[in-house]
Amino acid sequence: MNSVLVNNGKAEIQKDGITVSSFGHGEIICAEFNSDQSLILCVTDQGKVELRKENGSVHKSVATNAVYATFEGHDVMVTTMKGKVELRKENGNLIKVLE
Repeated sequence: MNSVLVNNGKAEIQKDGITVSSFGHGEIICAEFNSDQSLILCVTDQGKVELRKENGSVHKSVATNAVYATFEGHDVMVTTMKGKVELRKENGNLIKVLE
C-alpha cells in the first residue's frame, strides 16, 4: 500500500517506506490518497485544493481559499480560510456548507 508524505512542500509517494516519486515545488501543505489510491488530494500554500494523479499532474481543481482538505468517502471536505467547512464533489461542485 502506498502512502503520501509532505516534506518541505513536496508530496512524496512512498511504497513500503521508500520514496518512489515526488512532486511539488515547495507549495504543498497537505496531501492524501483517495480510497483506491488513484488520486491524491493536495492543498497548496495559496489555498488551492487540487486532485492530482500519482505522477503529480493536476487532474482537477476542486476549490480555492482553503487551509485543509480531506476525503469524505468520494467527496471532499474543505476547510476554508474563513473557517467554514464545505462538502464538495470530486469535480468541485459544492454540495453544502457546514457551519
